[in-house]
Amino acid sequence: MKVLLVNGSPHKNGCTYTALCEVSKALNENGVDTDIFWIGNKPRIWNSGTLGWRRRCNHIIYGQGILR
Repeated sequence: MKVLLVNGSPHKNGCTYTALCEVSKALNENGVDTDIFWIGNKPRIWNSGTLGWRRRCNHIIYGQGILR
C-alpha cells in the first residue's frame, strides 16, 4: 500500500510538514510506503499531467496550514 501525504501549507518545512512527517513515520512503522508532496506557494494549474501521482498511490492525506 502507498499513501501520499500532501503538504498544503505555503511553508515547505513548517508545522504542517512536521505533523505529516509524524504521520509518515507511524505509517512506515506499520509497513505502509509513504511520499510527502509539497504543493508550493505559487498558483498552479492542475491537469491530468500534474495529477499523475494520484495514480501511483492508494490513499491521500492532505495537511493544510492555518490561515491567519
